[in-house]
Amino acid sequence: MKLKQVLNNTFFNVIVSLSKAFIDLIFVKYCIENFGDNQYSDWVYIISIVSFFKLIDLGTNQTIIRTFIKEKFKEISFLFSFKILVFIFFSIASYSLIDYYFDFFSIEYIENGKLILLILVICQISHTTFCGPLSSLLISKEKFIPSIIINGLYILLPLFLFLSFSLSDLLSLAYLNIFSLVICFILLFYYSNYRLIASKINIKFNRIQLDFESNSSFFLFNLLTIFYPFVELFFLKFYLSNEILVTHIIYFKFPLLFIAFMAQLMTNYFPSVSKISINSSDDGKLYLNSLTLSLITFIYFCSILIFCFNNPLIYLWMGDGYFPSLTIMLMIQILTFSDGLIWSIHQVLLPYNPDKLKFKFFIYELITRFSIFTVLYNLNLISYDLVILTTIITKTFLLFIILKYNDFLNFNFFNNKFYLFITFSLFIYLISFFFYSDKFLITLIYSVLFMVLMIYLIYNYKNQIKDLL
Repeated sequence: MKLKQVLNNTFFNVIVSLSKAFIDLIFVKYCIENFGDNQYSDWVYIISIVSFFKLIDLGTNQTIIRTFIKEKFKEISFLFSFKILVFIFFSIASYSLIDYYFDFFSIEYIENGKLILLILVICQISHTTFCGPLSSLLISKEKFIPSIIINGLYILLPLFLFLSFSLSDLLSLAYLNIFSLVICFILLFYYSNYRLIASKINIKFNRIQLDFESNSSFFLFNLLTIFYPFVELFFLKFYLSNEILVTHIIYFKFPLLFIAFMAQLMTNYFPSVSKISINSSDDGKLYLNSLTLSLITFIYFCSILIFCFNNPLIYLWMGDGYFPSLTIMLMIQILTFSDGLIWSIHQVLLPYNPDKLKFKFFIYELITRFSIFTVLYNLNLISYDLVILTTIITKTFLLFIILKYNDFLNFNFFNNKFYLFITFSLFIYLISFFFYSDKFLITLIYSVLFMVLMIYLIYNYKNQIKDLL
């Protein structure tokens, strides 16, 4: 991609991500203050359940990007036909499941919980089925800006309207999601110019032929991105308390916003990686290694920023009520680095050769972490610190395996910038040990240190920064 296009995509990604983050922060504060920890934790739990319905496409939305690039319209017709059948099946199945087995979900505190869950599930199924392929069509044409804005609008619009009118029940927010879905579909249909290729796509429900083996990697990736946070949420809510869950959400809100932004930003490289790998496998590997090395440096630098300025951000957002300890902040930094790098790398690696990604390591980590949580609970040793510590150990080990044993990656990240950041972070930890309790002083010290570091990097690495761009 050309530099101008990358910068434009990045700019709009930043604008949409900041808008989503800003409105989401207001929404969280509004819910906690007006509905309380119990109702808000139920809402978070509902959203987590709804997220699983993104999986009904079985990874076909990412596959559609590649098929649009290759202009394989027969395969696209099979994919579209399959998605419509899946939509019909899951709409009926989800209605029956929620109607007859709602008590199984243990949603106790939120009013009209059954109706809210049903509306949001149907909206998610509809969005995945109808909006997902249109968004893939936009991405395949490298029209990232409309895709970024419209998909951001789908999330932003209901929250914005809910907060603007200061609505007093979460059922209204569920109804607003229906309105947002319709607007999103109309905009995607218009900007994707689907009508120009509609004649080449034949929807037929007999003899659908799909290569599920190629889709399986995308499906597993989507499954893991949803299931990973769900495990922690489930244990914190049902084995500790709603209050601890809300505290966890507040502590990790800014790191998670950064991780989500990085994963979204990496989708900008999806078409370029696909095209380079299709034309030349060796060029694709060189491109991936260069991009991954830059990701490691950038995400580690941002994780140090999170360590230093997460507390001031929480204070500006929620006031004096929440102040994570120095130990928790160190854990947050490590998780920001490992999670941010894990998901960003795989967003880049997926289009290169999705069939060779070692998802079994993710599954092993997930099973190990879940087992440890279960043992700790049965021994009455479960606590918030142990949940976070266990997550750090298993995810750090997973990151090491990804970097060490991935066939695509072959680079040496022990360079001058690596040692510079390690030395800087150790100095930050030493300063924090002595002055962490003084909120104002430590924030001032962090600000001065980062200003000096930024001046040093710009002066000494300006040519490398230019080459990276």
